Amino acid sequence: NVAFFKEKNIKFEYVLDEGAAIVDGMVSFVKRPLAMIGISEKGRVSIELEALGSPGHSAMPPANTTAGIIGKAVAAVERHPFRKSLNYSVSQMLNSLAAVAPGAVGFLLANNRFYSPLLISILAKSPSMAAMLHTTQAVTVLKAGVKENIIPEQASALLNLRIVPGETMESALRHVTKAVNDKRVSVRIWGNFPGNDPIEPSDVNSQAFGIIASTVAETLPGVPAIPYMVTASTDSRSYTELTDNILRFTPVVFKPADLAGVHGFNERISLDNYGLCIEFFKKLLQK
Repeated sequence: NVAFFKEKNIKFEYVLDEGAAIVDGMVSFVKRPLAMIGISEKGRVSIELEALGSPGHSAMPPANTTAGIIGKAVAAVERHPFRKSLNYSVSQMLNSLAAVAPGAVGFLLANNRFYSPLLISILAKSPSMAAMLHTTQAVTVLKAGVKENIIPEQASALLNLRIVPGETMESALRHVTKAVNDKRVSVRIWGNFPGNDPIEPSDVNSQAFGIIASTVAETLPGVPAIPYMVTASTDSRSYTELTDNILRFTPVVFKPADLAGVHGFNERISLDNYGLCIEFFKKLLQK
């Protein structure tokens, strides 16, 4: 447990948690499998927007109902997304992909800092890639009235944010508050499930990343290790005080058809993948 290791002043060279996998056929311009290794992780926080008013009969409505006020606030939030950029994790991913991408595509990726506006516009067309470029904000819950002829006294909306490294929960809250820009709406961090700031990237030149990459190469020759940002949350966020290197990787091969089974009905991996996991961790432990 984290508290035990902190008490004993025990630190780790690295922590390895779940993350992405070996993807095959999911990057259109690369025809070989790629081992995606998470070097950073987005933070998370839920934010509540709330408007309070007086209940009344729908036949005599005020100029603005609480539901209308919240609707306007939600629209304002969606009109003001967080700025997109090629952060460290994305830039390192593109650098690594450049080595296995063909011709002009490889040149573009290798010079991603110079061509960042063009690459951002291209990557932003994919929801999974766009999520790595900026803090995302999704409206997930709306609440207001319970009867069609009664004006609701209270209306609210919940936003779930996934925070990119470089931002924090507090800076995300300021962004949403500024976007809403309505004194009738309270904006606050919500929920019993605690949010957390993002996990800063591990160095791709670290010994830790090298150990994972070389183990992948020994287990599956010809499969390159590609750093990237994990857009969900893993338990490894609890270990930031115990190590400078947190990596996220699951040694199974995923093809596009396999994605539908993740956290779905009959979730499973193949026997070949099961054997691959054993082989990978055996080699890793030997190292």
